[in-house]
Amino acid sequence: MWTNRLCRSKAKVACASTIQRSHTSGDMIWVLCGASGYAYDFECYTGKEDNQLNEDEEDCGASGNVVIQLSRTIPSMVNHKLFYDNYFTSPDLQLYLAKKGILSVGTVRSNRIPQCRLDSDAELKKLGRGAMDEKLCTVDGVELSCVRWFDNKE
Repeated sequence: MWTNRLCRSKAKVACASTIQRSHTSGDMIWVLCGASGYAYDFECYTGKEDNQLNEDEEDCGASGNVVIQLSRTIPSMVNHKLFYDNYFTSPDLQLYLAKKGILSVGTVRSNRIPQCRLDSDAELKKLGRGAMDEKLCTVDGVELSCVRWFDNKE
């Protein structure tokens, strides 16, 4: 499981920088957690300097690289499952993790999958609650699934 925390503090912390948001500010900490909520690893956000990858790691963008950095502690080829939200998800990240033997699931922003044409919310709404559309593809020997479903959106 993947999470991020915004820790409110007036303290000066050497490993963190302040992120200004519209309604809140504080120090951002990226956290790798287990299903129990126990934190296994974390990283303080320090800005662009965070984007350091090893030579054998692919560049998956600023948000994807955060996941790559913290997934270093997850054993490869054991099929552990990693869940994260739409800030981190991209097809490149999914492929990289799958090649390492780490299964991953994430919500995704539609602009990050422009080649995948799924039914619109309006089309799914006509079919009613629980309607879904799924597209499958294989890239570099890795099968990716993209699903859109209709729940209770109004």
